[in-house]
Amino acid sequence: MISKTPAEFENWQREEYRKSMDSILVYNPTDKDYFVMWDRMNHLVPNKSKDIGFGAGQVELPRYIADKYLKEMKDLLINEEVNNRVKEKIEDRAKKGMPELTPYEKNVQVTDYLPKTSDEKKIIEIYGNLFKGVVREFGLYDVPESSTNTKPDTRTAEEKAMEALMNNKVESKQPTKAPTIDDKKKRLEEVTQE
Repeated sequence: MISKTPAEFENWQREEYRKSMDSILVYNPTDKDYFVMWDRMNHLVPNKSKDIGFGAGQVELPRYIADKYLKEMKDLLINEEVNNRVKEKIEDRAKKGMPELTPYEKNVQVTDYLPKTSDEKKIIEIYGNLFKGVVREFGLYDVPESSTNTKPDTRTAEEKAMEALMNNKVESKQPTKAPTIDDKKKRLEEVTQE
């Protein structure tokens, strides 16, 4: 691993902090409101039929809270799917008159073939549904005009006036042609005779 200089590390750290404050739009596909706990504060992600101003089941969260929500909701959805499939399998076995499974047999015969919370394809599928996009990148759009890093203008009034006048373009009334060597010789003779 390439180590960073202190300045590079500080720049990286500042950028990571700035990105953590981006506003992210997330979606809750469940029928229950979900609360993300961060720093002893609950952040509501409404259920799929409830609209709190961002669309049904949607809310804007800072990126660091949205990341936590995505991980928790992904785990919840996968575990819920696994539990439902296990329950169906057990009920199906009971209907067929098969004996009840021991915990070991349940793991080997049922749970091993179900999605895991670390299954990359499943995570991509779920995140595609939960993550709606970046609404606002923190610190990039909201730059106040007073905080721009411009140097004070120390030019004199005359210099400013000349700069403004230099931008005015005027067309010459005389046709412009490049002086030839003969023209230069004639002009030189005129100057020396005077």
